[in-house]
Amino acid sequence: MSVLVPEDASLSCYSGIVCVHGHEYSIRIGTAADGRPSEVECCPTLQQLLAPHQATLQARLAQSASASAFLVELEDILSNVLRAHPPRVAPAVRFFSRLLEELDALGWAQLVELDASLTSMQLRHSDEHGRQHIVGVSLPPTYPAVPPVCSTELPEPLALRWGARSTLRDVMEQFGEVRRRRRRRRRRRRRWPLTLVLARCLCAENPASACANADVLALHFVGVAWPDAPA
Repeated sequence: MSVLVPEDASLSCYSGIVCVHGHEYSIRIGTAADGRPSEVECCPTLQQLLAPHQATLQARLAQSASASAFLVELEDILSNVLRAHPPRVAPAVRFFSRLLEELDALGWAQLVELDASLTSMQLRHSDEHGRQHIVGVSLPPTYPAVPPVCSTELPEPLALRWGARSTLRDVMEQFGEVRRRRRRRRRRRRRWPLTLVLARCLCAENPASACANADVLALHFVGVAWPDAPA
C-alpha cells in the first residue's frame, strides 16, 4: 500500500513509498503555496523506470490538485510501465548452487560459454561420429521448477520432457535422442528412390508377381516387416 507523510507542519513537502505489483519505491513530492504538487523526486530505480515517460509524468503532476492525488496518478503510470516491462527477478542462492552441481555432473568440458548472470549458457554435444553440436540453454529464475528454454540446430523447438528431478544432463540426452531419430528418418527417405528402381526391375523381369514382390521390397527398405504368406 502506497503512503505519503508530510515532512513538516507547513505541508510543503511529502515523503513516502509508492507500492505497485509488489514493488516498493521511495518518492518525495514538493508542493506549491496552494498545496498543488510542484515537483517529484524518485529513488534511482524508480527514476530509471520512469525516464522514458517524463512527458506523461509532468502532465499528470500539473493536473493533480494535491500530493495524494498525484500519488494515485503515479501509481497508474507505474502500473502500466511494470506490466509492459516487468522487472527481472533475481535467482535465489539455491539456483546457483544447483547449477554448479549440475555442471559438475555433466562435465565442465561440455560447457562452451556461460554469461555473467549465470543464467544463459552454451553446451557441447558430441554425436556418435564425434561431430560437435552446440545447444543454447537459458535458465529461468525459478529453475528447475520451470524448464529451461533451448536453442538448437534442429528445425523445430526442442520440446523437453521435464520433471522435478530433471537436470542439464537430461537436456543434452534428449537433444541427442531427437537428433538420432531425425537421422534414422532421413536414412529411410534416402532408401525410397532405390526401392522404386528395384521394384521396376522386378516388374520388368516377372510381370506376373510384380505387384507382390514390389510391395515386399518396398516395405523391407522402409523397415516394415511383411507378414508370412498363408500356407
